[in-house]
Amino acid sequence: MLTVESLSHKGKNGHTYWNCRCDCGDRKAVDRSRLISGKTTSCGCKRGGKEDFTGRRFGMLVVESVCGMDKYSHRLWGCRCDCGGRAIARTGDLTNGRIISCGCFKKRRGTRKDLTGRRFGMLTVESE
Repeated sequence: MLTVESLSHKGKNGHTYWNCRCDCGDRKAVDRSRLISGKTTSCGCKRGGKEDFTGRRFGMLVVESVCGMDKYSHRLWGCRCDCGGRAIARTGDLTNGRIISCGCFKKRRGTRKDLTGRRFGMLTVESE
C-alpha cells in the first residue's frame, strides 16, 4: 500500500529512511530494509494504527487531542495529567507504559503517598 516518494533521512542506526505515501492518504518515513523485506506494507492503517485515543487514560494521563507527528511519523498526543500538568507523548510511549505522567510521578516517587482508589490505565489501586 506504500509508494516511495523521496529520501527522508539517515537514522542513528545507519539505516536509510524513505518518505512513503500510503494508499489511505497518510505519509510515513520507512526504513529501507523494512520496505524491501515486506515487513512494512502500510502506514499502520492495516493494523489499526489510526485508532483515536482521545479521552483514553494511560496511567495518570488522559489524552485530549492529536498534536501532529514527530519527524519519524509517530503520532503525537496532547495529554492532561491528574496533577494538572500537560504532556505530549507518542502513541507507542503511551501504549507500552513508558510515559504515565507529565513527569510529576518521577518527582514524587521518593515520597510515599496513598494511592488507594487511583486508576492507572485499566488498573485501580485497592490498598497498599
